[in-house]
Amino acid sequence: RYTDKVNAFKLAGLCLLVQSICFSIIAYSVSATLLAAAVFVYGMASYAFIAINHFLITSFAGEVDHARAQVVGFMSIASNVGLLI
Repeated sequence: RYTDKVNAFKLAGLCLLVQSICFSIIAYSVSATLLAAAVFVYGMASYAFIAINHFLITSFAGEVDHARAQVVGFMSIASNVGLLI
């Protein structure tokens, strides 16, 4: 895993930085090719941030399987509530 070699917090910050740069490119782009590339990179950075976030949250839950299951459940609830708003 890449997060074993690199600090996961720094990697999450890098993903957010890439997302913000891509969002700016999307907002001000006039070229269809640049827009398509920015949307693709934005999606990759978003997926990476979500995967790293899940890794960080479950790693803080400890080694107890019950606690990890509860954390994953709460993350799913929070994600679904966010989609409703």
